[in-house]
Amino acid sequence: MLDRYLLHTLIPPFALALALLGCLMSTGFVLFGLIEESARFQYPMSLVLNVFLLRLPEMLYYTLPMATLMGAMLAVSRLASDHEWLSLRLLGLSLWRLLLPFVGFACLTTLGSIVLNETLVPSGNAWARTLLAAAQRGDLKLPYQQSHVLFRETDEQGLKHLIYARESRDGILYDVVIQRFEVQQLRVIIQAKQALLENGVWQLKQGRSLYLQPDTSPTQFLFRLYTLPLSAALPGVLQERRQPQEMNAKELRQHIGALEQLGQDATALRVRWHQRFALPAAALPFVVLGVVLGARTVRSRSQSLGFSLLLVFGYYLIMSLGTALGDSHTLPALWAAWLPHVILFPLLLVLVQWRNQRG
Repeated sequence: MLDRYLLHTLIPPFALALALLGCLMSTGFVLFGLIEESARFQYPMSLVLNVFLLRLPEMLYYTLPMATLMGAMLAVSRLASDHEWLSLRLLGLSLWRLLLPFVGFACLTTLGSIVLNETLVPSGNAWARTLLAAAQRGDLKLPYQQSHVLFRETDEQGLKHLIYARESRDGILYDVVIQRFEVQQLRVIIQAKQALLENGVWQLKQGRSLYLQPDTSPTQFLFRLYTLPLSAALPGVLQERRQPQEMNAKELRQHIGALEQLGQDATALRVRWHQRFALPAAALPFVVLGVVLGARTVRSRSQSLGFSLLLVFGYYLIMSLGTALGDSHTLPALWAAWLPHVILFPLLLVLVQWRNQRG
């Protein structure tokens, strides 16, 4: 009965906080940018509305942890102002016991955020970007290309191929230079105007190859067509058009594996992959913080709100610091993504115990 009562007390403030924070974040991060771009590219109102709706799941994903904090604080503040919280404490219930339904609610919120980020957010972001790009170009078939492509292919002996292309367009490499290594020694240099994958092997067209052998002069050959087995992961990487935020966790992990197979540094993407689970889990420390701050006196409610906003700012500041440390290889990707939790959880445990002793 107690858990059900506390949850029913929590849900209305949580919905109110979610609505308010969602409106603020959606307006700030999506709507203002769309208004600015619509003035530049003359977007129709229907397009602005479609993109806004497509981006709403992403804003909801970022809003849920903060809404959990605000909802818990408002719910407990109401209980405290009606002296119901004091009555529960006088009955002998510890703060740890009263936290259980709130923590359970935060776990459900975390699970919902993860599910949302794995289903609606990637497809919504991808569609929104496609619609904006199509509106800017006046064509729904957005050509995809990359400039100055550079890949490494390694094996157990070390570097095997070093591949450079001036441009990649629709899975075709242009102005290609490939260096082949044997036992860490450069042996072959291949130049070609085009390279494309056919029948499982790369077809190099209109080029020349230079063979370097020790104690002999280099040998050069011209060719119209030259087949070369390169990594099977290369076409997928070249043809991947989505941004990391437009992939779910499984797709992003596969993309990271393909990049690492080609010798690319995917540390930054690994940090973002771990953050997909670390950010929704922020609802757990946030709800504990909301209960502790909401249990203060009614006169200090404004102070509690200011303190909670300060700690939320500190959380995202530490998250940015962890991202920078992870991207720079100072911290492993796992620790970099979960750095705010590692710092915040011990502090919250001490705060809860201190508040529990004070009554």
